[in-house]
Amino acid sequence: PHECVPFLELYATNNPKNPRPDVPLMATHIPYSSLPESIFVSGCRMVYVYRDPKDVLVSLWHFIGRQKHEDIESLPFEEAFELFSRGVSPYGSFWDHVLGYWKASLTCPDRVLFLKYEDMKSEPLVHAKRLAEFIGHP
Repeated sequence: PHECVPFLELYATNNPKNPRPDVPLMATHIPYSSLPESIFVSGCRMVYVYRDPKDVLVSLWHFIGRQKHEDIESLPFEEAFELFSRGVSPYGSFWDHVLGYWKASLTCPDRVLFLKYEDMKSEPLVHAKRLAEFIGHP
């Protein structure tokens, strides 16, 4: 999926390295409160996919483990858990991140759709319909 939808953190729309300038989609891990003002004035819609924090932690731990260099010791899971619990992660506190988008989905439901990954997996048709309605193609 990352090849299909470019990350805001990696590609600007005018960046010649943007793999798909024709696709009007972007993905991001940036917290809602840190999004650029241009996002809010553009009128774009946002789909936020929340994932169980246990799965986020394990995924992040594996990702960091794959990024390590030979001269850096791997991070024990217990230490990763402590850091994650204290809100130390590349994009800040997990709970602040989730709550930012959740609150936005309550105040601007026509602009922010909040979905839970596990619910999407268990009921894909229901959530595909929700997504289609949100983007105006029911």
